[in-house]
Amino acid sequence: MKKILQLRGMMCSCCEVRVANCLRNVPGVSDAGADFHTNQAWIMCIPETSEADLKEAVRQAGYELISIKDPVFH
Repeated sequence: MKKILQLRGMMCSCCEVRVANCLRNVPGVSDAGADFHTNQAWIMCIPETSEADLKEAVRQAGYELISIKDPVFH
């Protein structure tokens, strides 16, 4: 399943790489990416993926996790 993470603090493409790499190390996450322009990251994960683990991974990367949402499809 895909999740969208709203973050605070990314300022450049290096930030994107750092966030994505940290999120990929969270148990249950199979892929991740980030966009500093929108301050968002996305993950592909299993439903049991821990929100606390995601928040800690983002914190360890040096950023703040604001919210986690399911993507909206139109």
